[in-house]
Amino acid sequence: MKKNSIGALPAPQPSASNRIFGNLSRLFSSLKKRASSLAYMCQIRTKSDRYYALSVLFMVVTLFIPVVVFVSAFYLYRAKKAEKNEMNKKS
Repeated sequence: MKKNSIGALPAPQPSASNRIFGNLSRLFSSLKKRASSLAYMCQIRTKSDRYYALSVLFMVVTLFIPVVVFVSAFYLYRAKKAEKNEMNKKS
């Protein structure tokens, strides 16, 4: 068996990579199950839901293009307005 020289790292054992791969596959399968259970809650049913989703989308784009914050504020305003209109129709 060779001696390790200073600064050299031993190569990982194949069983370690298999464990890592197994852990990652279990993690992704559990995330997939959670995402499918959340999909029902994340449905866009009304006009205000659509505006809220667009507002969130443009807030994320704001991280890259700061001027887009005005577009996000506009869609947030439209969502609030549409939500009030929906409540008035139900009453």
